Order: sequence, then C-alpha cells, then structure tokens
Amino acid sequence: GAKLISAEGLMRGNGTSFDPDGKLTRAMFAAVLYRAFGGKAGSAAVFGDVDDPSTWYYDAVNWAAARGYVKGSGGKFLPGAPITRQDMAVILARAAGAGETAPDDDALGVYADSAAIAPYARGAVAYVTQAGLMQGSAGSFAPVGETTRAEVGQVFIRLVDNAA
Repeated sequence: GAKLISAEGLMRGNGTSFDPDGKLTRAMFAAVLYRAFGGKAGSAAVFGDVDDPSTWYYDAVNWAAARGYVKGSGGKFLPGAPITRQDMAVILARAAGAGETAPDDDALGVYADSAAIAPYARGAVAYVTQAGLMQGSAGSFAPVGETTRAEVGQVFIRLVDNAA
C-alpha cells in the first residue's frame, strides 16, 4: 500500500519527510491525480490563476481541467487553497468515470452530517462511499473538512486496489 504510493511517486514529501498530517492543497491533489493517471504535459491554461508554465502544478491542473476532472469556479482554480473532502470526492468520481452521479440518499444516510454535503457534491460523495474510496469518521463525512496527506495517500491506495 504505502510503499506502492511512494514507489510510484504519487505522493512526494518535501525531500526529508512525508508530513502525513500536512494539509493537501487543490494543486497538490491535482498533481497526485496527474501522476496516478499518467498525465502528460501540453494542456493549455484553463484558469486565470494557473497560467504560468513555470509553476510546479501548471501541467497537472491543466491536464485535469482538460479531462473535466476539475472545473474551478469563476475562472479560477485556487491552487493554494486546501482541498475539502467533498471537492476531493467530486474530482475522484469524475476521474473514475462516474460523471455527475445522482445522489443516493441511502448511501449518504450513513453519515450523521449528510445534510451538510453541498448539493453539487452529494452524488459524488455517495459514489466514493459505495466504491469504498472514501470513508467518514465517527459516523460523519466532514464535507468541508480539510484533507491530510496521509488520508489522500490512503484514498489512492484504495483506488489502485480497486483497479487491480
């Protein structure tokens, strides 16, 4: 599991440590997705705040946008913002080919805070829950909670295991 994530270079530390409790930004998540799906450079800039090819996340974000995995808001991607759990679910569902999945209230019913999941994310949260890609904690999904590097690593281990 964790060795695979490290060996494949999906999750990279700062050179000296993995920082499992560190928060993942939207750009970092796009970069992990890019590595996991074998993304290639060459996509044109899509967002006004991701238009400098010298940034480390330029290729990853624009590759993900070209495939419809990320959509941003108001022409911006906000690469430095922490990624929320519900946004991660939406991106994972799109990348898995689930598209804009209809919400499944039975699947969401396992979470005491299901009413707090944004309408745009309800179908995706149901999908990643049923697919076993994401889980809640103590009966809650925490949709606007920030995600740690360790949690994202675990999600990608599950994604790789599901694909195997």
